[in-house]
Amino acid sequence: MLLLEIVTSLAMFANKVQVERGKKNGWAIGVIACSFGILYFSLLGLYVYTVLNLSLVFLMGYGHMTEKKRRKPAQWVEVLVNAVLSVIMPVLGVFAFRGDLTVMELASSFGFVIGTYLLTHKRKRWGWWLYALAHVLGVAIGSETAQWIFAFFQAASAVVAIRGAARES
Repeated sequence: MLLLEIVTSLAMFANKVQVERGKKNGWAIGVIACSFGILYFSLLGLYVYTVLNLSLVFLMGYGHMTEKKRRKPAQWVEVLVNAVLSVIMPVLGVFAFRGDLTVMELASSFGFVIGTYLLTHKRKRWGWWLYALAHVLGVAIGSETAQWIFAFFQAASAVVAIRGAARES
């Protein structure tokens, strides 16, 4: 489990660094990182983060497709992205109302999903600020579950997100 925590945390951090630097491969790294995240969070019993990472696989893939493109993606791709969001957001709401997640987990999940959506739709400043919030909350969630390596890389990712927001201001 420790190896999975390290690989997942490093890949998620590399994703943020590369996306913040404007590198297209950052989005591909995000797809890989979130794929590891699905396994990692399901083994921890953090099913909200498991669902979150499932949705982020799609959004990171979308980011990879659209980064540095001069033309908009096909309409069906945009419809698919919006459909995924239309399913994920209510699922997170259901988890919240059933008491399956904390306010921190809900806020962090919304920050990641909406932040990623904004970053892929060229509204980067707000996307980075939502990422910063989500990562700070991720530090608390990682600490609560004694996932110290994950918490450390969430803190480092929050710094990268704040730098991204500052750069876009």
